[in-house]
Amino acid sequence: MIDRVKTLLLFVFLGTVFFGAGESANAYELATHGRLTHEAFKRSKLADPEFLRELGIQNGPDPFGTVYYDVSSADVRERQRQLFEQSLGRMPTGTEPLSVEGWLMRGAIREDDAAGEDNPQDDRFNPDLKRPLHHF
Repeated sequence: MIDRVKTLLLFVFLGTVFFGAGESANAYELATHGRLTHEAFKRSKLADPEFLRELGIQNGPDPFGTVYYDVSSADVRERQRQLFEQSLGRMPTGTEPLSVEGWLMRGAIREDDAAGEDNPQDDRFNPDLKRPLHHF
């Protein structure tokens, strides 16, 4: 009888731990995700100016401009960069916001963003998309 009680208590304990541990998970805070991307860029081949030149890209303050395009099937929509990604320290100080690393950080930041008062939420294909829920 005591062994059954011990076994039952063990199952209750393990069940509580197992189900309680998976209750919620938080994504990186936006600035953290941007800075992680910045560090990854610095360690990648993209940080090599010669490699970028081979790709036809001259990194600097504005290699791509302020416009980018969302493409879905035959539908192409123009989008403008937003100041949202640069505000509140989301990009490290001194980072050129429109450089190659700036655009990479911008993508990482916007992929984890959620509705907020300063968030432009400008996904033109699906404005109601909850990006953090569809990250991967």
